[in-house]
Amino acid sequence: MSDETDQAPSLSMDFNISAHLLEMSPDPIVLVDKAGIIVFANAESEKLFGYHRAEIVEEPINKLVPERFQEHHLSSCNGYFKTPNKQPMRPVHLDAFAVRRNGAEIPVQVTLAPIKSRAGLVVMTTIRDLSERRSTEASLRVSERKYRKLIEAANDAIFVIDLDRLVVSEANESAERLLGLGRKEISEMPVSALWPPAERDRCGRLFTELSDGGRGIATGLCVRTSDGRDVPVEVSATTLELNEKRVLQAIFRDISVTEAAREALAKRARQQAAIAQMGQRALAERDIDKLMSEIAAQAARTLNVEYSKVLELQPDDNSLLLRAGVGWKKGLVGRATVPNDAGSQAGYTLQFEDPVIVNDVAKEERFAPLEILVEHGVKSGISAIIGSPAEPFGVLGIHSRERRTFTEDDANFLQAMANVLAGSIDRNLAEESLLTKDREIRQTYIDVFAAVTGGKLIILSKEELLDSIGRPLGKAFELASYEDLAPARAELKRELSKEFPENLNLEEMTSATGEALANAVKHSGSGRMRAFRSDGNAQVMIEDAGPGIDFSLLPKATLMAGFSTKQTLGIGFNIMLELCDRLMLSTKPGDTTVLLEMSADHP
Repeated sequence: MSDETDQAPSLSMDFNISAHLLEMSPDPIVLVDKAGIIVFANAESEKLFGYHRAEIVEEPINKLVPERFQEHHLSSCNGYFKTPNKQPMRPVHLDAFAVRRNGAEIPVQVTLAPIKSRAGLVVMTTIRDLSERRSTEASLRVSERKYRKLIEAANDAIFVIDLDRLVVSEANESAERLLGLGRKEISEMPVSALWPPAERDRCGRLFTELSDGGRGIATGLCVRTSDGRDVPVEVSATTLELNEKRVLQAIFRDISVTEAAREALAKRARQQAAIAQMGQRALAERDIDKLMSEIAAQAARTLNVEYSKVLELQPDDNSLLLRAGVGWKKGLVGRATVPNDAGSQAGYTLQFEDPVIVNDVAKEERFAPLEILVEHGVKSGISAIIGSPAEPFGVLGIHSRERRTFTEDDANFLQAMANVLAGSIDRNLAEESLLTKDREIRQTYIDVFAAVTGGKLIILSKEELLDSIGRPLGKAFELASYEDLAPARAELKRELSKEFPENLNLEEMTSATGEALANAVKHSGSGRMRAFRSDGNAQVMIEDAGPGIDFSLLPKATLMAGFSTKQTLGIGFNIMLELCDRLMLSTKPGDTTVLLEMSADHP
């Protein structure tokens, strides 16, 4: 883009606002008159919509509106301007859709602000791209659905308490059964109403201590049910941030049963807490190997067993690799495999959706114990499929050296942990697929640049570029402004003339270097230059700490004469490519390096 087009245009009417201030806005802004015509657009609007401002100024605002909304939008605009005295002289925020030059629709937030001027009423329309926010909101909704699904599936009563108002904001089905009340009756119930009237002071103090601590378990509490019974409960609570509010997630366990049942409930609570903890870790952890190890370790701790494992189904479908686990002999994790057939517990598990329980290996008739289990003295265990029988990732399993009677709750816990892991693996694979696609696109660009320029333009990483430089000549030259360009060129000419007294085309090398230095100062305010000799070639490296070059703009920036933006090197690229034998480029935000190379016998 030329210098003229980069300048902020002047407004043709007095809008009581400076065009230069609008140009400085980080958001796209257009001004629309009462006829629905765009009378001004700033530079950010060009970036958002893909139009040059000259293509939309003096055009109807409906040019930026999807066709299916244009009739309604035009009617709204007319109504807005017909009653100017009734319009609030303050911004109005609306969510809508806009359309780019390429026809792509994007969700936007539009802020309308009427401006009175001698020329009449105009509306300053500020547009904000909501694409990233909508994507984030969708991810948050998925995470919240998973969280609520876990809460609703819990056998224990769970209350989510608003700590600012001290009322119950949410409760699960088990909470309804505990209190004998419906969900609507529990919602907005004061926390104090949970306790028996005679116990409210004591229970209230214990509960306050628990909530103030942020996390913990309290005993000696009772809840009053709808039929007047006082049920002793043990409360496990954790303070969380939910929907930008500080809440307490409280798990109420009925401890009015026998000691055996009490222990079963306590174990179930630990399992639920472990599932919730791993669910949160799965949302935050991107290292899938680390998450596998954590889930395997958590499963072993929670079920109090010596061994746990994550088995990954191999591409040939004939075996499973011990990908992660605890308790196994050194060297087995990452190397040992087990057969995928109905004769093994792992292979048998892959054929069913439900977990497989083995309470006594010696009496098991469905499959034979594997040698690795016999060597470790395994007597019992549980295994659950990771993924689905149609597309399994593998098996999550736990084993004990003692004969154990594992319960259905134990098996469901292990399956829940396997589901958490499966969800994280699916997300990891999707992200890796996107990264691979990005790398492939980048490599395609690199190959095309090399082919189109006959190998003269080479895109490299910074490390690869530094490996290409030869012996340094003289000292580095630091530039702080345009005034340093001439001294830098003179210094370069002196260094190269001493090293290459004959043959080297000094004028063309210094001219190419001047273009690179001017770009460095333009885009970052400073730069650094140093000359090198690599065999019979002269090299000049120019570095700057500017914003870098947008990779999607590289084809135009490097190959299209006259193309320029604040993130490209513009017309200078064509000059450098024409004058030098090779141009090597490494660019990213905060670090752009250009290495110019010219043979000593360059014509």
